[in-house]
Amino acid sequence: HSYWMAQDDMFESVVPETEIMLPNGSTKTAGECVVGDEILSWDYINEIFATAAISGIRTRNVDTLYKVTINGHEIEVSENHKFFSFGNESTTGQVSANSLYTYQLNNHGRFPTKILKVWTKDGDSIKQGIVTKIEIVNRDTEVITFTVPAFVNYISNNIISHNVMGFGGLNWEEFSDNNSVSETGTQTLGSISTAANINILTEGDYFARFR
Repeated sequence: HSYWMAQDDMFESVVPETEIMLPNGSTKTAGECVVGDEILSWDYINEIFATAAISGIRTRNVDTLYKVTINGHEIEVSENHKFFSFGNESTTGQVSANSLYTYQLNNHGRFPTKILKVWTKDGDSIKQGIVTKIEIVNRDTEVITFTVPAFVNYISNNIISHNVMGFGGLNWEEFSDNNSVSETGTQTLGSISTAANINILTEGDYFARFR
């Protein structure tokens, strides 16, 4: 059962130590960035790197991070942080850290040859880097969310991160629910990407309800 849900402010956040690439190729940490700073973004339409300005910064505290390793580059991000897939301010695609983690956790055994990839910087262009490891790190820390208009992405530890288009807007994301009923009552498995396997132990009438 698949559906789309509008979420208010996904807070796509990185830790303060994340290296953000500037137009001249140098970097500064996310914690050092301020509104108005010019940073490097990928112009998907013209397929070139371009200069963009940070128009908004928001900080918050979390107690769980996702540590993602891509082509040897590591990045620590919030659960809802997204990696850039395609597009610009008008149309944009992204994949979240928790979606990558869920796929790795639930599907590696069934689809061991499936390779997860996200975009990384490769000289003057971009390439798909292989996601080799995703870990959950329990640590209390401040995280930072950027708004970068026009290109809705920036270079973080050489990995292309998506960003929110503006605080207070809605972000549409697809979910897949698997809910089922066992002989002992209703069992809700929630928003997961794998099928629910319920063993029917006795004869009788069983009902599945999707809401």
